[in-house]
Formats: sequence, structure tokens, C-alpha cells
Amino acid sequence: MISPRMELQSNQTRLKSPSIPMRKQLWRPLDSGMLKLNFYASFIKESGFSFVAVLATNNEGQFMGACTYPYGDVLDAVVAEARVCERALLFAVELGWTRILLEGDSLTTIKKLNSKEEDRLILRPIINNIRVLRQQFVNVSYFFVLRMLNCVAYTLALEGRRRQIASCWFHEPPDSVRKVMEKDW
Repeated sequence: MISPRMELQSNQTRLKSPSIPMRKQLWRPLDSGMLKLNFYASFIKESGFSFVAVLATNNEGQFMGACTYPYGDVLDAVVAEARVCERALLFAVELGWTRILLEGDSLTTIKKLNSKEEDRLILRPIINNIRVLRQQFVNVSYFFVLRMLNCVAYTLALEGRRRQIASCWFHEPPDSVRKVMEKDW
């Protein structure tokens, strides 16, 4: 019997393999009434601590809200990345948003959420919870974005690490994030 850790490492190796084709996705604006939630997890291996960040924008690219959350006792970066996707859905539920597009640089998480297969990894409870949460929405889509294109969510995660506490913003993002958003547009 293979241990969950060995299975996780095996899947991580396969996901890094060039044999997995990457679809080229063209940018297109969101439909009216949809929100895009970019997410990012900053994982500190030595302490097993992670800071996750979620940033919401509307179909016009306007800031709608953001949050950062610390997590302790995180096994590895893959678990942290699944947790931040879960946190993004919880953030959307709390604010009553029903049509969302989740975008993050966690290929493992995105592939598992877009698959119909039951997960056998340590991620199973998180992935299953995300699938249950999904039922509260009219429309949810999951998309992979390259890490270098996810810089606003990355900057927000760094802000969370700096603050060391859960934080939310609703009218204006933190200055560090606002500056990156302005460059992005």
C-alpha cells in the first residue's frame, strides 16, 4: 500500500512532467454579474505555516474585496493551495456572490476540481468540501493562471504574512496591492 505522502509526491512529479499538455487560454472579459477571485498561498515549510490570499474583482476589473488568512499545521504547499481555493469559496459565500470564476496558480488543485474523479490524496477532504460549497453557487469556474500572472494575489499574500492575522478589505485594497493592480491595468 502506498502512503498518502508518497502518492502526493508521485502526483506532483507527474504534474511537473512536460507530458501534461497545457491549454493556451485567451483572455476574455467576465460576463456582467460575475466576479473573479484570484487566490494565492504563501507556504513556509520550516514552520508548516501558510498565509492565503483571495482578491475579488468584478467584470470591469474593479476591486470588490480581499482577505488574507493564516493557517497553521499545513503539511505542504499543495495542501496550502487547496485550502486557499476553499477559502475563496467561503469568502464568496459569506458575501453572497453566486457567479464566480476562481483563478489560481495551483495546477494540482485546479485539475482536481475540474475532474469528476474522486480524489485519493490527502487533499480529499478539502476537495470534497470545495465540491459541497460549490452547490451554493449558480456558476463556478476554475482556471489555472501562471504564477507570474498572479502577482496581485501574491502581493496580497505577502501583506497577510506581514500582518500575521486574518484581514479583510472591502472598499480599498492595501496600498501595496493597489499599486500592483494599477500596474496590471
